[in-house]
Amino acid sequence: MIFYCNHCIYAFSSGLEQIIEISVSKKEVIATYSISEYIQGAGITGITGISSEGCVVDQSIYFTIPEKNLVCEFSAKTKTILSFPLSEDIMPQTICYDGKNFWMTGKTKEIIRWNREEKKVLSVYRLPAGAGWFENKDGNFLENIEDKYCPAPMFRWSVKVKDRIWFIPYIANKMIYIDKNTCEIGVCDIVDEYEDEKSWNRIDKVKYSFECMIQERFIFLYSYKNRRYLLVDTVDNMAQAVNIELTDESSKKLLGFLRENKERLIECDGIKVFDMIWDSDSNEEDAVYFGKYIWEKLSGGRR
Repeated sequence: MIFYCNHCIYAFSSGLEQIIEISVSKKEVIATYSISEYIQGAGITGITGISSEGCVVDQSIYFTIPEKNLVCEFSAKTKTILSFPLSEDIMPQTICYDGKNFWMTGKTKEIIRWNREEKKVLSVYRLPAGAGWFENKDGNFLENIEDKYCPAPMFRWSVKVKDRIWFIPYIANKMIYIDKNTCEIGVCDIVDEYEDEKSWNRIDKVKYSFECMIQERFIFLYSYKNRRYLLVDTVDNMAQAVNIELTDESSKKLLGFLRENKERLIECDGIKVFDMIWDSDSNEEDAVYFGKYIWEKLSGGRR
């Protein structure tokens, strides 16, 4: 996760278990903060990683530690971390701020509303009937709408669009949104994105990657099932495919640019055309893995 806060960039590394502070003006790393040392110092052991989503509120960054059922607050001003245990055992993965409260989802079929000042869960909302997830269970493909706990986060990203909080599926079978004022839950169905045994039998057994928001209305996603980009209209509750094509000449120019500028590039999660690119005349061993390069730079080559 990467955030801009208080004139600095903060990169959260789950592998290094660190928060890396980068000065924008100096263009260099100026400090690192150990998440694991803080957690151990607070009497919490066995940390297994942080969530892949967080949010900036004023001069603080909020993120979660799912397996410990914690919400954490890193202050960019004081450089300290506070943690808040949740009363609901949801193993929170997504976290989104609506201007007053935080909304979270995790490994259960629930959405929770949490308040920082009161330090407590205000409400719990059950997902609508039919909500569940896709998985391979006991060797068989299953759209699971019966079990209480999901084997992985149901959603991996959330985004506030006007009065709605949208939850983007990781392995969930439906895209969900909730109105922050009425607390009514809705569903955005994308028919040709439903999975079956054949489509789920792929390496990337996840639904989408969140790319960005456009015009405070459209959610731009990458579909792992159909290997395409989608534009979700949050007003009309509809989605349309967006085709991005690179000619052989364009691909080679982009590859050359990436190789020349790899010290200034950061990899997104997932393997997509903009994350890992190679010449059609070469093989996968020649691919440029920017994440691996950055890891080696930060860790000194250790594994």
